[in-house]
Amino acid sequence: SDLSSLLGELRSRQNDAGAYKLWPGGDEVVEFVSLYTQHLLIEAGERGQAVPGDLVATGNKYLRSLAQRDGNNLTEERQTAYAIYLLTRQGQRMAAEASAARKRLAELHRGQWEADIAAAWLAAAMKLMRQERDAQGLIANMRFDAAPDELYYDPMTRDALLLFVLSRHFPERL
Repeated sequence: SDLSSLLGELRSRQNDAGAYKLWPGGDEVVEFVSLYTQHLLIEAGERGQAVPGDLVATGNKYLRSLAQRDGNNLTEERQTAYAIYLLTRQGQRMAAEASAARKRLAELHRGQWEADIAAAWLAAAMKLMRQERDAQGLIANMRFDAAPDELYYDPMTRDALLLFVLSRHFPERL
């Protein structure tokens, strides 16, 4: 199947840290691409597809390294929030990491992060952790009108990810 050939390719591209190399034979890793890949594996597994546990476990090692770091800029903090969400989705306790990320975002990126997809990832993680008030407070500012301009964070990507978060975790907001 297409999934089994994809899994073979991902296995060949996963490095020792658990990230996925952008190109076959290369060493370049793009955080968002590795996160998105891990997200795909989680979604496939939830839909009953046979996803190798070791591939996911090694990828989760990489997610934990991102979830526990202090990002150097808003892009890194966005990936940190995404990692926290993906680990929370798998039942891992990420309350301390979510709280730390939210504190850093509020201190270093006030006026910017509140409409960033980082806020939506944290909102979804909080919702999964049954922190309903915090989740609703974070998702309340999210709209389909931001115009980010970064590689892997353009308006269509951002809105698609926001649509995913809303439909899965906040369907009443659709």
